Amino acid sequence: MASTYVNDLRLNEMATGDASGTWGTTTNTNLELIGEALGFGTEAITTNADTHTTTVADGATDPGRAMYLKYTGTLDSACTITIAPNTISRMHFIENGTSGSQNIIISQGSGANITIPPGDTKAVYLDGAGSGAAVVDAFASLNTVDLKVEDDLTVTDDVSIGGATTIGGVLDITDTTDSSDATGDTGALRTEGGASIAKKLFVGTDLDVDGTSNLDVVDIDGAVDMASTLGVSGVLTANAGVVVDNITIDGTEIDLSSGDLTLDVAGDIILDADGEHIHFDHAGTRVGNIDLGSNGITLRASVSDADMVFRVNDGGSEIVALTIDSSDAGRAIFPTGVLIHDTTALANTTFDARDVDNVTSLNVQNNGATIQRSQSATAAPTLVFNKARGSLGSESNVADGDFTGSVTFRGYHGSGFHQTATIESKVSGTPGDSSDMPGALLFATSNDGSATPTSRMELDQTGQMTLKGGATTGVQVMQFSNSSVTIAADASIAVIAPNTGSLVSVLAQKSHLGNSFPSGLFYASDNSITEISDAEGCFTTTANTASRINVYMESGNLRVQNKNATCPFAMGCIDYRGV
Repeated sequence: MASTYVNDLRLNEMATGDASGTWGTTTNTNLELIGEALGFGTEAITTNADTHTTTVADGATDPGRAMYLKYTGTLDSACTITIAPNTISRMHFIENGTSGSQNIIISQGSGANITIPPGDTKAVYLDGAGSGAAVVDAFASLNTVDLKVEDDLTVTDDVSIGGATTIGGVLDITDTTDSSDATGDTGALRTEGGASIAKKLFVGTDLDVDGTSNLDVVDIDGAVDMASTLGVSGVLTANAGVVVDNITIDGTEIDLSSGDLTLDVAGDIILDADGEHIHFDHAGTRVGNIDLGSNGITLRASVSDADMVFRVNDGGSEIVALTIDSSDAGRAIFPTGVLIHDTTALANTTFDARDVDNVTSLNVQNNGATIQRSQSATAAPTLVFNKARGSLGSESNVADGDFTGSVTFRGYHGSGFHQTATIESKVSGTPGDSSDMPGALLFATSNDGSATPTSRMELDQTGQMTLKGGATTGVQVMQFSNSSVTIAADASIAVIAPNTGSLVSVLAQKSHLGNSFPSGLFYASDNSITEISDAEGCFTTTANTASRINVYMESGNLRVQNKNATCPFAMGCIDYRGV
């Protein structure tokens, strides 16, 4: 049967029949370890360690077994020391002999622990309660009949004397005059560290306090002259005000008679106004304030028509970044431009607003506004008009006839801008489901003498185009203006490759072939052409006819051939692409 080490000193407990021939050696070792447990041990902690474990060795010498245990080493923070195993129960005197002015914390399990300041020694005991083991200060409530202290007695907490204090001899308080005693008075009461007097202290002459004086109430009839620092831990009441150099503190004011006032703090400067306003005055005149009402912040300029200006330092030069123009209803003026949702504006722009993906920019450049999309995709820059009934955030369905977007063109004349034309989109019919929206486009222009554009053309939801009015009421006019092509003598050009059919009008220059603006009208399909009108007799439908203008089909193309002198031609074509 194997040996065990379950005792508080971790000695070898031999089982019956064990250690045949060596039990004497084991017994001697155990006796030596018992002596070690009654002695002094020292253990070094790894430099700057935050944690350390002292494990008492089984059946072998170990400094952690000693009743008086001193820890050494250098620390830069408090170190938690765990004594193991957590089942040993014993008494220890533990000294914090480390350098670095750091505490050590003695622990055994999850229970209580003891903190030992640097240079101090504490008597503790380990309760050995396993994982919940605790370390307890054995002298936390030490009861002794007589306590004799041969040197200094330092008390870091309160001293309570339950009975009378008897001084068997004379309490002699004499003046030890030395170079630090400027008065030279003998017989003075000197308290180098401080004195607390519960009742009155009567001093016949001078009271010289080199250290701290703790006085509940002081009534001084004359002046007080302090050559050193006045330290007040309680409330200092000065109803007539306090003057420090050229600063006067009195009532609700802090006045500085000259110069600047600097608030220099190691932490934050906190302005706490229960009245919800922080005011800024200049020479007694209110110029602005910060309003903290309703848990918000409002910046307010108080002087009528006074601008609010934000200035920044750009590479060493002060510039105006933003002006709030009070005399113009608070208009915001950005002298160099505005950039939204990015850090670098596009070149030559004064306003640059980006989408959240930084793909599309709405910007203002020289002589125009631009929508720019920069992306490795086929998607185009898009201008979107959204229309809904209801209200923003609570939208409802549109109805048949609702206008969904409008582009208005205006020109300046006389006293203002007036409309020249509009392009509008409207709902045309009732949507069939939640994903469609039948619509129409309306084009309108303003005639001379009219201040409101009149609808001229409409493209409905089926793709049908309707022309509305022209130069003569009720007549639809489609004009081809200022377009011409010059065809040299004996040359021809291809006009169109007709699909289902095309209606073609050809007009020659005035006096060509001796006629005034000779014109012809033709109907062409993909393989034939028919002459509809030729009032002057200047056209044919056969190629190479001399002294004529020949309109003919060749290889599926409608061609116009000039068999006379070089001449400009005007041509119009309506092509039907299906029935």
